[in-house]
Amino acid sequence: MRNCPHLAQLVRQSAASLQYLRIVLYEHFDIARLICHPNGAYVEYPCMHTMVYRVMRDPPDPLPIFKNAKLFPSLRHLTFETKYPYGDDTPFRGNAAMLESLELVLDRSTIKMLGDRKAFTPTSHPKLQHVNTIFPIGDIPDPDVEAAFMRYALGIAPHALVREIGNTDYGETYFTVELSRFYDYSSIQVLIAPRAAVQLWDVIKLISSLPLLSDLHTLLPTLGGMPVGTTSAMLPYH
Repeated sequence: MRNCPHLAQLVRQSAASLQYLRIVLYEHFDIARLICHPNGAYVEYPCMHTMVYRVMRDPPDPLPIFKNAKLFPSLRHLTFETKYPYGDDTPFRGNAAMLESLELVLDRSTIKMLGDRKAFTPTSHPKLQHVNTIFPIGDIPDPDVEAAFMRYALGIAPHALVREIGNTDYGETYFTVELSRFYDYSSIQVLIAPRAAVQLWDVIKLISSLPLLSDLHTLLPTLGGMPVGTTSAMLPYH
């Protein structure tokens, strides 16, 4: 779409009936083309239930703030596999009762913005059951950022059944997750942290603390980085 502005125009023209939008590109795409007409008026997508934004190169700057715009009122599935491209909480407005799954990269600025705008509260998204939150790789060495990430990530839909915790690195970089943070989230059925380095005792205690847990995927550095994938039939404490 970056080099084909007429495609963005086609999407805008279909906004009234469009239900599914998936953007997959290697270079940054100016998403503002999809939510603003050339005259500056907002574009609303009243029927859209799924939006996937997968761009390999992060946007240089977030979009300007779109005050009070509720552009995606029917959104149920939202995926951002890149730095959050908005300057505010536009994608989350008006659909709190609808959203069912979310994948989101959380960096310092996004955590602060969403927190300031109270985009997520413990009871704000009753249908949100699958939450995948991702570290930007550059922030991993900072334990304060990691702690802030975990606090905010777990504050998104505390009742979620499926939790995924990851980072944006595809090499050999791992990060430490304090599994004790999950003990109070008794609704978790699936926990996926494929890049997290944890201890065997923590895994055992986690399994005993989450009565509904049926699947756990993580890493055990004490066993040479062995991946752990358990199912309900393998959990001795259930």
